[in-house]
Amino acid sequence: YVPTLALLTSQDLGLPITAIGWLYFAFVGMSIVSSTLLSAHLKYYSPFTLLWTGYTLRAVSGVLHVIGCAYAARVPTAMSLLIASRLVHGYTILLFPLSVVWIGAREAAEQRPSTLASRNAYSTVGIFGGILSGSALSAVMPTSLAAGAAPGYLNVLVSLLMLAWLNRSFDDRALLPSKPPPPPPSSQQQPSQQPQSVIATAAAAGDGVPWLHVRLVGFAQLSGWLGFVAIEGSLSLIVVESYGMTHADVIAVWGPTSLAMLLGTLLFSRLHKAKWRGSTIATVAIASLPMAAAGLVRAMGTQPPSSAYEFERSWVSIASFAGGLGALLFAFAVTNTLWNALLMQHLQPHQQAQFQTPVQTLAAVGRGIGP
Repeated sequence: YVPTLALLTSQDLGLPITAIGWLYFAFVGMSIVSSTLLSAHLKYYSPFTLLWTGYTLRAVSGVLHVIGCAYAARVPTAMSLLIASRLVHGYTILLFPLSVVWIGAREAAEQRPSTLASRNAYSTVGIFGGILSGSALSAVMPTSLAAGAAPGYLNVLVSLLMLAWLNRSFDDRALLPSKPPPPPPSSQQQPSQQPQSVIATAAAAGDGVPWLHVRLVGFAQLSGWLGFVAIEGSLSLIVVESYGMTHADVIAVWGPTSLAMLLGTLLFSRLHKAKWRGSTIATVAIASLPMAAAGLVRAMGTQPPSSAYEFERSWVSIASFAGGLGALLFAFAVTNTLWNALLMQHLQPHQQAQFQTPVQTLAAVGRGIGP
């Protein structure tokens, strides 16, 4: 949406480019609000209800986007419709933390990391598929305004497909647990056989909060997503402005970097199934960082001193840039899955909504600050 809105505001709607700030602010602001409200929603609504509502609203946001483009000649009307589209779409971002909370509350502890890795793999495929489908739709449109409306059509189509899948394949209509389970009957029958302090200590341990893990994963979510979305927001601009590539060529960079993220997510799943320790998996991600640095330095390293900060306009430089960026996003994909999986395992099912919600909200804040 963001590159498309930039095109619309500057060329077709006759608005200054700063107007994109209001559109993005509406989207990010509402996404942070909706992530914060997820825990409260889960007290009254089942996962099925929230999913159904989220995808319905996402289709509505697509319709508002298309209508806003249709009113391009009437700037105030078009702008208000585009802002409304961003607000509605931003609210549906609660679907991201909802999936994390659901896995933590419904899956057995030993299955949570692999299920989370599968979820992240689907998300990465969605990123890659969105690039291909969005580019294809824009390419066949007759005008830039029609191309700007293409994401709205795509959003409506995908949302309707997800609603059809939801009604056929997902039927979790029960509320997620919000209280600890009752103690086993044996502990109720013979409480006097153990000292009271031991019982209290055991109860506190069973319902304890891993604050260190919560804080560390929250920081990882904020910083990791901030970095990723900063890359995502500037990648097309860099390859067009610095390398002189056209909109039809940018897939040469987007393709391999998206695939690198997918490979990182799939690798985590394989390593987890092979019983690798979390610290060893983190070492794999850290080992890719020197490769990332080497590729990015090489992309600019052959320039004369007078233009040391300009990219060399050659396929060698482009390949180095894509390789370095791919290695960086590979590390992000591995660690993003790892940190969330570790936190899931340290939280009890009834704690997932309470503590995963603020952690995932920090991810939404990072996605907002990054661009």
